[in-house]
Amino acid sequence: MEYVGLLGLIGLIGYFASRSLSDKFKNLQGTVHDTESRITRNNEFISDLQNELNRLGTLLQNYATRTDLNNFSADFLRQIKGDLQRVEKSLNAELKNYAELSSVKNLENKLSDLPKTSDLQNLQSALQELKRNIASLEVRISDGNSEPDRSPVKILEQRIATLEADNQNLVKKNAELSAQILQHQNYFTQIQTTFNNQQAFNKNLESNVDTFSKEVELQKKINDEFDARIKKLESFKETPTLTIKDFHIKKSNRLFFTNEPRDAERSLATAEKVTEIIDFLKKSNFSKKENFIQLLENYYRNLQKFADKLKRGKFDEDNFSEEASKAFFSVLSKYLLMALPVSIYRGIKENPAFYAAFLKKINSYLAACNVYTELVEPNKLMTHGDLEKMNVIKKTTDVKNKDKLIDEVERLPYFLDYLNEDDEIEYCSFEGTMTVMKFEGGAK
Repeated sequence: MEYVGLLGLIGLIGYFASRSLSDKFKNLQGTVHDTESRITRNNEFISDLQNELNRLGTLLQNYATRTDLNNFSADFLRQIKGDLQRVEKSLNAELKNYAELSSVKNLENKLSDLPKTSDLQNLQSALQELKRNIASLEVRISDGNSEPDRSPVKILEQRIATLEADNQNLVKKNAELSAQILQHQNYFTQIQTTFNNQQAFNKNLESNVDTFSKEVELQKKINDEFDARIKKLESFKETPTLTIKDFHIKKSNRLFFTNEPRDAERSLATAEKVTEIIDFLKKSNFSKKENFIQLLENYYRNLQKFADKLKRGKFDEDNFSEEASKAFFSVLSKYLLMALPVSIYRGIKENPAFYAAFLKKINSYLAACNVYTELVEPNKLMTHGDLEKMNVIKKTTDVKNKDKLIDEVERLPYFLDYLNEDDEIEYCSFEGTMTVMKFEGGAK
């Protein structure tokens, strides 16, 4: 409402300032002296008005430079300033007209153009009212209370307080972030140092890779050779050196061929299982196995010839056990017992593991055929009975106490029992081989 009153006053001032000076006073009285006095008063009034307008202009200029009020208030005061400047211009023009009154005649000519005294008083009253309103507005502007609820100063102060609080939080967060950045920088420096060290290590490793590879290859060869030796030693450890006792086969007291020809077929099937030993040899890695394979295959072919005679009834049924046993044992002795036990005995030192397994197969086969041995051991004196079943190889010695001492046994004697025509048990035999010491020279 105060703003509306001010606008009304400004309109009134504009009205008086814009009124045409052609309106003449009615009932002019007085003399030229009175007129001059009025002019003087008017000049004083105009001077006061000028001063007031100057002050108002200064106030408005100060108001116009303030930035802590809203845009509406600033625009409004600028409008007031413009209106008052127009009033001032009109009054100054009127004052200039008064100054031109140099004679009564001129004055008389102009009196008709002077405004009414009441009008000038009204103008002065309006200006006084304007002064009061402007002063009140100035106080409110300076206090920031023109609109308490919407005071830009208060709003600005609140915003400043908020911004200061936000700024404090930002400063705190900035300090925290700076600490984290410093921590990450230190961590990155550590990683970079580690990476550089790793690169240096890799370069050093690459420079020595050829030498290292050669050393690895050499070490691999050494390890392979060492492993081979270990395996060889383990084979010796697992398979102890064979002795002549390992060739010994106990007597079973059973006949391989009886006097019942119908039982011969079962015995023949057992004899033909020599093929299992042939398969064992073929699957082995022994370099000299071909000689043994050939030996056993010859035995198997001749065994088939024996089987053919057996099936064709070439043996006397009344003396079947003796004739069949002797025929079978003849093939066994010629193609198996003559060479095989001695070869195994002499090859033990070369490859204990293979020969131990080979001997086990041979002994199992012979035992299944009811073949057995008698044990003759070295380092014992030869007996008369040994001469009947052993082939003796003499070895001279000059130590009398070693005379007739069995130095070595290469093959035990092998036997196969049968029934003779009187149903008495006899045996077929294949002599063994031994070396016996024979003393020659003076006594020692």
